[in-house]
Amino acid sequence: MASIAGALAELKRDPLRAVQRTLIEGVCREEGYRWRDRLLPPAATIGLFIQQVLQGNASCQAVGHIAKNGATGSAWCQARGRLPLAVFRKVLRKVHDAM
Repeated sequence: MASIAGALAELKRDPLRAVQRTLIEGVCREEGYRWRDRLLPPAATIGLFIQQVLQGNASCQAVGHIAKNGATGSAWCQARGRLPLAVFRKVLRKVHDAM
């Protein structure tokens, strides 16, 4: 049986393993959200948001370091601000329902 601590560590390490990129992009399409391929596309943004929360609500600057892709804290805040709240809610609902 897997432990909660082990599952949490895995989720911190790779949140997009639990919440697949295809699910996130599908929700974005369902919500009519269009995006360009950038440093922080929707899936990366939601993955980093999960990591931010799991790190005890890390600062935006810290999330820039967590990203390990050259994104700054400012870029992270802008990317998060571009995603409609409806996308976050629907992704959360789908993950919850799947569990």
